[in-house]
Amino acid sequence: MFQLTETAAQELKKIKDQVQEQQPGSLPRLVRSTEAEFKLAIDAPKEGDQELFCADEKVLVVDPQTGARLENLTLDFKETPQGRGFVFEEGMA
Repeated sequence: MFQLTETAAQELKKIKDQVQEQQPGSLPRLVRSTEAEFKLAIDAPKEGDQELFCADEKVLVVDPQTGARLENLTLDFKETPQGRGFVFEEGMA
């Protein structure tokens, strides 16, 4: 199952809170942009989506096909000399 680190969950919550001001009911959604790349989009949850939470608050949705491709991966948020951003890591949080 695809998971979030606490750091990634907190960053997604910040994005969600900003989105909710303009688009109530919408959430960050992880979508595949190319065969090996993913991006965040803003969208309403759909039936069958995998939902990921931060402190009992939904912060990210992933469609079943994308979720299956992310099996056994964890989404983290890191700050590096190259900048800040989300990264995938193998294994579970």
